[in-house]
Amino acid sequence: SIKIVFNSCFILVGILLLSRTWSMSSIEDSGVRSLDGGMSPNSTNGDVYYENYSNDGYTPTCQLLPEEEGPLPVVLMALGRSGSSITWGTVARMTGYPNIAYEVTGQTQNKTIAFFDSINPTVGSHWASERVCEIQHRAVGKVEKGNGIVGFQWKPFLESLNHKFGDGAFREIASHSHPSIKVIYLTRNPLDRLLSNRKHDGHKHSKKLPLPAHCAVGDSDCIKQHHSAIVLPTGSELLKSLKRGSALDKLVSDKLANYGVKHVHVSYDNLYNSKNAEEWSRIFRFLQRGPQGPLTVENVTANFDLAPTSSSSSHKDIIANFDEVWETLNGTQFEHLVH
Repeated sequence: SIKIVFNSCFILVGILLLSRTWSMSSIEDSGVRSLDGGMSPNSTNGDVYYENYSNDGYTPTCQLLPEEEGPLPVVLMALGRSGSSITWGTVARMTGYPNIAYEVTGQTQNKTIAFFDSINPTVGSHWASERVCEIQHRAVGKVEKGNGIVGFQWKPFLESLNHKFGDGAFREIASHSHPSIKVIYLTRNPLDRLLSNRKHDGHKHSKKLPLPAHCAVGDSDCIKQHHSAIVLPTGSELLKSLKRGSALDKLVSDKLANYGVKHVHVSYDNLYNSKNAEEWSRIFRFLQRGPQGPLTVENVTANFDLAPTSSSSSHKDIIANFDEVWETLNGTQFEHLVH
């Protein structure tokens, strides 16, 4: 009796081991193995590369090309009036493939809400990698292998960060390797961003001609239209605006860091108001494309196709009610934003 039970257990264990061996063999034969970081290797023409493997069972419709085969997939995150267009254009040109990154998630809060609500639930949080992959494949043959960047702009309005497909995209982007999807996070002094927005909003509601969003290099008439002092709100209205802007900047920064997204955080001031090009060099070192050695401001500005439109780095020159604004901010956590 004891012998029969023992033999039965032995046979059962043997069956389980054979079943496990067959199962693992089948998985390996399929070319998909679970690895650290949720990635799985695949082979094409003998070259092994990595593609995203998701536990949600999603099958990508587009496979990102390895870094040595195509332009690098990049997402530029920046709110409006932060210099995103000129920054992308300059980096793209200096990495070997001039192109435009469109604001696919929407230029306004309402358009952003509409975009995220329109995402196919089947695609869900994979929308960003699918979009940048499509853009990457369209560039094949137009850029030398191993050069260039391609991608899109994401304006990180709070509505997109709180949306399940927005929050999920951070995690999904972070899961990619070879190639990684890299993020350039560009921020601007919230006070300067408010100034720029007020300047453009003021023209919208006046009898003047619409203020161009950007000016071409050398277009002095266009640039001159941007050089006017602006009246800012003061008191609690100004403080509330700066608190909201600063909190949003921090929220994006925290999400990028906490989800492990490969990113570089750069500032408008360091890019456009500095006497050296170190902030630009940080971008190129992060991308591992473009100039990797010493870089001068002149090297960078020679690649501008748009002109910076700030008339002065001193707020006394560009804030019409500077004394009242300073009175509001002096002694607060936002005092350092005034220059």
